[in-house]
Amino acid sequence: MEVSEEKKGKVNWKIIDFFFFFLVAVTAKLKDPWEVVDHARRLGAYDFEGSFDADVADKWLKRVIKVFDLVKLANADRMDNIHGLLQGKADSWFNGIHHKIRSDLTLDKFMIEFCQEYLIKSYRKGKQDAFFRLFKGSLSVREYVDQFEDLYGFVLDILPSEEAKCDRFRQGLHVGIRSSMTWFRGSNFHELVEVALNVEKVRQEKEYEQKLSRKHGQSSSQGFRERPAKRASSSS
Repeated sequence: MEVSEEKKGKVNWKIIDFFFFFLVAVTAKLKDPWEVVDHARRLGAYDFEGSFDADVADKWLKRVIKVFDLVKLANADRMDNIHGLLQGKADSWFNGIHHKIRSDLTLDKFMIEFCQEYLIKSYRKGKQDAFFRLFKGSLSVREYVDQFEDLYGFVLDILPSEEAKCDRFRQGLHVGIRSSMTWFRGSNFHELVEVALNVEKVRQEKEYEQKLSRKHGQSSSQGFRERPAKRASSSS
């Protein structure tokens, strides 16, 4: 199939933006940090001006973190770029907490301060309750991870360490998966997730093989059923 000259000339700027931003994130800082902020906007991040609508604030923070995760931006570089997305009252608020915390302002501390400032207490409490009620249940491990990560930002001040985060994640896993990964003693959350995903995959493969085996056994038993004897023909 021939491709028209017009289509050949089209450039997918979104893909170019992604690879440019990714290259910046994994190599060196740009001389102008605003270039990183600009590319973050083109990938879906947007400015925040200090809305006290909890849903608006929550969605903004999650979108920004998602974009930074997508391009694997180092944690050390995230604060400068988050600051670039804060405008108006939110910018003034950030300057205040930066002055108070100074060089100790990490991404986790920023998220705690942000939630306390822009997410009303009842909203945070509801999300915290949802986090501690969260169990894998009928969810896949990937679905459980997504919901866990979505709610974890609301309990950073309660479970601030990686070890505490891992312990809570283990508690929420299905007992069959949890019992198959007791050998893993690490406290790296991403490694723990990979182990849980692999255990789930192995379990699913075994269940599938057992299902096929049962099905094959049933088919074989049906083939060996005794046929009714033919009636002897009467002699004339």
